[in-house]
Amino acid sequence: MKKLTLVVLTMSACLGVSAMRSVAAETVFWEAESASDTNMTVNGGARPFNPQEAAKLSERSWLNGNVTDTTAYAHYAVQVPAAGTYRFFVRKYWQHGAFRWRFDGGDWTEVRKVKLFDSVVMREYVPVTWAQIGEVTLTAGEHKIDVEVLNDPTYQFNKCYAFDCFLLTTGEWEEFVKANPNLTAQP
Repeated sequence: MKKLTLVVLTMSACLGVSAMRSVAAETVFWEAESASDTNMTVNGGARPFNPQEAAKLSERSWLNGNVTDTTAYAHYAVQVPAAGTYRFFVRKYWQHGAFRWRFDGGDWTEVRKVKLFDSVVMREYVPVTWAQIGEVTLTAGEHKIDVEVLNDPTYQFNKCYAFDCFLLTTGEWEEFVKANPNLTAQP
C-alpha cells in the first residue's frame, strides 16, 4: 500500500482591501499518484521526458496510461477538515480520458468533455489542465474516493488518460492557486 501524501490546508483569502471581507476556505489537496490502490502507471507513456517537462507537474509525475478493456482505477483516502459542500477539481491531460468518480461508495459521477482552464503545456500536444468536475457535501473525517477510467469507444478523446492531482475546496480555485503558484499557468 502506498503512503498517501495528503496536504490539508486551511486558507484565508482576503477579497479586496477590507479585512471585513475575508473568507476562510477549507481545502484538501492530494497527488493522483498517491493512490492507496491503483492499476494505473506513474509516468507511463505520457511521462515527462526531461526536468523542464517534469516541473510542469505538481510533484514532477502523474498517473497515466492508455485506455484498454481493463478498467484503470485509483482509490484514495482523504481527511476532510470540516463538514461542508466542496467543489471538486482535477488537474489532468486536457480532455483525454473519460472517467468517473465517487465518494464513500456512493453514486458515480461521469466526466467526459468538461470546461478546462489554466492550461500549462508540458510539451507540444500535452497540456496539463484544471477542470471542475463536480461538488460534493462531506462530513469532517476520512472519506474514500474511487476514480475509474471509462472504456468508451464513442468518446472522441478516449485513447489515453493522465491525472496529476485533485483538489476539494469550499472556496474558489483561485484562492488555492494563489497559495500554490507552482500549480498554475497564471502569473
